[in-house]
Amino acid sequence: DNHFMYYMEGGRSLLRGSNPKKNWQPPTTNVLMTYTEWLEHARMAYNLSVLDPHFYFRVSSPDLTPADLPVFLPPKRGDESLFLKDPKAMKGVHCRFGAAGIIAEAHYDGSRNFVGEFGGPPDHPNAGRRRYILAPPAECKHAYLLPRGHPSGRHSQIDWSRPVDLDRFPSFKQLRALEVIIEPGDLLYIPHGWIHYIISLGTNFQCNARSGRNSIGADDLRDCGFAA
Repeated sequence: DNHFMYYMEGGRSLLRGSNPKKNWQPPTTNVLMTYTEWLEHARMAYNLSVLDPHFYFRVSSPDLTPADLPVFLPPKRGDESLFLKDPKAMKGVHCRFGAAGIIAEAHYDGSRNFVGEFGGPPDHPNAGRRRYILAPPAECKHAYLLPRGHPSGRHSQIDWSRPVDLDRFPSFKQLRALEVIIEPGDLLYIPHGWIHYIISLGTNFQCNARSGRNSIGADDLRDCGFAA
């Protein structure tokens, strides 16, 4: 379908695509394809239903380095960077190209995340636009995050794109969040621990880099069963 989530297997972060836990049925899998092949899928995505297959294209190290996107270059010695608070903890640059309708399930990252939106094909409607819903760490008690030890731990077990079963998740109605739509040229800073849910409004090219953790919200995450 149009939903996307990572899982952990053997210490590596991968797309859902196997069954590392009994009775856990991941709906997506890894597929190797070229950019040209993906772009054709993205072109067709505007006419797909949410139940049809959607494809999220990812490029990471070693195929991509900060030199390819200088905004993510670590600062020179003695300088400070507005975007990379802790350059030594930087985990490379990752680009994710989303087709219209792709949803990244609500989750929080284990480090600071600096996100850049770099546009999309000019002939695609809403190109280069993503909708973010962001909630601070204190809202984790209402987000029903999958626990530590689960392959998709730190992700909400609720599908935020559909009406929520409030008998099963009664506290979700108390969750408070912010909403923003990023467009080509926009930069978004997501602090460590902030829950975020992402919808691609059109074909778009997004890249990000992470750099260390902040301590704000650590107590809230601990109260929700997660190590700061």
